[in-house]
Amino acid sequence: MWKQSLEIGKQIFGLMRKSQQHDDDIRALRQEVKEIHEELHELSNTVRWLVIAREHDREVAIREREHDRDVATRDRDNLLLRLENALLRFERGLPPGRQGEGPLDAP
Repeated sequence: MWKQSLEIGKQIFGLMRKSQQHDDDIRALRQEVKEIHEELHELSNTVRWLVIAREHDREVAIREREHDRDVATRDRDNLLLRLENALLRFERGLPPGRQGEGPLDAP
């Protein structure tokens, strides 16, 4: 009977030790889960800011392309106007052409 009682006491003590170890493991795992959750939250915020920054960069690039296109159009129009003005000034400076004489009729 003493032997049986001693054996039961050892089992109870072993079970208590295992239970305490399990409690410690559970606490450690909960802490680890909490840390992982915090890291995921930080990563989520970082990804959110990266998406916002990328969208902003895309919008800036679109505006820059539109601006460059507008500047190129304006420059081309200005160049055409300058060419037209130069041609008009040149034509005004020439004497009137003779009837029937064109550039291909000249000897």
